[in-house]
Amino acid sequence: MDATGRNFWTVFTGIAFVPAGLAIVAGVLDVVAARLLALMLPLFSVLVLTPLIFASPHDHVSWGADAYHVTVVGAALIVADWLDTRGHSAQKQQATA
Repeated sequence: MDATGRNFWTVFTGIAFVPAGLAIVAGVLDVVAARLLALMLPLFSVLVLTPLIFASPHDHVSWGADAYHVTVVGAALIVADWLDTRGHSAQKQQATA
């Protein structure tokens, strides 16, 4: 992938973080936003970062970027699960009240 393609995906994912973050903070479709982030990041990793590993396998920056994305995906899934669990707890409390 050329530099223009990588730049597009970098800007696209950067812009996608803004509405996802706003949705999570505002509590509007927060679980969906966190899960979509968890989906977006591995796609970005596969489309942009993994080809860099194959292009220069001894470049530790490319490996580190992929490792970072795996960590962030895990964190996004943990946040999504926590938000989902928190929402179910609130619904149970409202049902019993």
